Amino acid sequence: SSQWPLTSLFVRSMEGPTPASALGYAGLSAHVGTVLLAGTMPLWFPLDWARLTLGSIGLISAVHGTLVSKVRAERKGAVANATSATIGLIFVVLACGYSELALLLSFGHAAFRMQQILLAPNVLAHSQYLRSALGFMPWPKLIPERLYRLCWALRRFETDHSHLLHLLHRLSRPLVSRKPWELTKLQQWSITAVCVVLAGAPFTPVSHYLEELIMHLLPSHPYLAGAIMMAHFLSSVVLIRFLLLNVLSARRFRRISR
Repeated sequence: SSQWPLTSLFVRSMEGPTPASALGYAGLSAHVGTVLLAGTMPLWFPLDWARLTLGSIGLISAVHGTLVSKVRAERKGAVANATSATIGLIFVVLACGYSELALLLSFGHAAFRMQQILLAPNVLAHSQYLRSALGFMPWPKLIPERLYRLCWALRRFETDHSHLLHLLHRLSRPLVSRKPWELTKLQQWSITAVCVVLAGAPFTPVSHYLEELIMHLLPSHPYLAGAIMMAHFLSSVVLIRFLLLNVLSARRFRRISR
C-alpha cells in the first residue's frame, strides 16, 4: 500500500499519535512487499509485462512521494511520503533484476526511517543541531514557484483521493445485517475460524491449493493467474469485513467503564 495510487493509505497509517505504529509501518510492513517480490522473482521476472509494471509503479511512486514530501506540514507525513518514494526506487532495482541489492537497500532504508521517526518530535531541535554543526543549511530555504505549485498539485490530488476508506465503508453497507446476530462466543469463534481459513490463512489446505494453482498457471497463463489472485484478494476483504460487521461482537472492541 506504500506505492501509488494507494500512497495516501500508507501515509495515514503513519500519522498516528505514537511512534510505535509508525515504526511498524516504516521498518516492517513497508518492506514486506520487497521481501515477497525478491523471494518470488523466478515466477514473475521472466514476464516482460510484470517487470515493466513493477518498474513503472516504482518510478511514479518515487517522483510523487519525493515532491509531496517537500510540502507536507507535519514531520511524520513527510517521512511517510519519503519512505514511499525510496521504496519505489527499490522496486525499480528489483525490476532490473538485482534482488540481493534490493534487500540490502531495504535493510538500510528501514533503519534510517526508524531513526527519522524517533527524531520526529524533536525535528526543530535536530534541524538547529545540523545548522550549528555544518554552519549552514544544506538545502535551499525557497524553491522555485513552478516546483512549489507542482508539489501542491500532487498533494491536492493525494488529498482528494484519500477518501478510499470512506468509499470502502460505503461499499460495505450491503454486508451489514439489518438485525444484529445474537451469537455466543463459541459460534463467533467458529465462524471466524472458517472465514479466516477461506480468506487465505497460511499453512492451511486452502492456501496451499491456491499457491500450487497460481504457481502452475503463472508460466503458461499469467493473466488467468493474476485474475485468480485479484479475485482471492477481493473475496478475502469481503470476508474480513463481514466478520467485523456482523459476526464479532462490538462489545469486545469497547472499553468497559466501571
